[in-house]
Amino acid sequence: MLLTVDIGNTTVALAGFVGQELTVLHRVPSDTTLKVSQWVEVLEGYLAQCPPIQGVALSSVVPALTPRVSQALSHLTGTQVLTVDASTPTGLSLEGYQGATLGTDRVVDCVAALGLCAPPLAVFDMGTATTLSVVGKDRTFLGGMILPGLSLSLEALSAKAAQLPSITLSHRKRSSAGTPNAVCATGPSTGPPGPSKALWPGWRKSWAPSPWYSPGATAPTCAPCCASPFCGNPTSPFGACGRCGCTST
Repeated sequence: MLLTVDIGNTTVALAGFVGQELTVLHRVPSDTTLKVSQWVEVLEGYLAQCPPIQGVALSSVVPALTPRVSQALSHLTGTQVLTVDASTPTGLSLEGYQGATLGTDRVVDCVAALGLCAPPLAVFDMGTATTLSVVGKDRTFLGGMILPGLSLSLEALSAKAAQLPSITLSHRKRSSAGTPNAVCATGPSTGPPGPSKALWPGWRKSWAPSPWYSPGATAPTCAPCCASPFCGNPTSPFGACGRCGCTST
C-alpha cells in the first residue's frame, strides 16, 4: 500500500492506496504540541490494521509538524518518507514562480488534477483556506489566489455577529427563506463557487474550455451548488473534476 499524508492547518489526512483504489482514509487533528513519540502513538492506532505499507509520500503546510510526523511515519513503516518540496520532480513546472514560498498542498493538488484532466486547469482546494491554482497548457504553474475557507468563514461570522450561534457547515437548497441559521449556513457553501463563475469568461476566452478539480474536506458541501457536470464522485473528500464554469443554485 502507498500511504499519502496531507498535513493541513486543521487536520492531518492519511490516505492509503492499493493501486488506484483508496482503501484507507483517516483524519486526525493537526496538534502542534505533540512530540515525535506522541505522534507515533497517535498514528500507530490508525495504521495498525493497514496492509503492508511500501512507501509514504507527505505534503505539509505546517512546518512545525513536518519533521515530527515524518519521523513518526518512518519509525512505524520502516520506510523513508518522501516529503514533497520545491525540488521534488513532480512533472509540474514551477519555472518563473518562487517554489520555496508555494504551499506544497497546491503543488500536489495540481499534480493530482493533471492525472485526471488535460491542462489547462483551474484547481480549487477547499480546506482551512480555499485556494485556486492555475496550470497552463504546458503543465506550468501560473499562480492563483487564496480565499477564506468555508469553516473559517462560518467561525468568523459567528464570532462577530452577536445573535448568531455556532453554525454547522451543510448544504441548503434554499437561501431566500428559513431560519437565520439555515440562511447563514447556505452562504459559505454557495459563496466559494463565485470566484470560478466570475473568472470563467476570461478563462474560456484565453484557454478554451478548462476543467477544474476540487479536492479538500469541504468540497462535498460545495459540490451540490455547482452547475457543472462532474466526473468521478463529487461527494468524495478527495475531490471531484468537472467542466465549465461553476454557478450557485
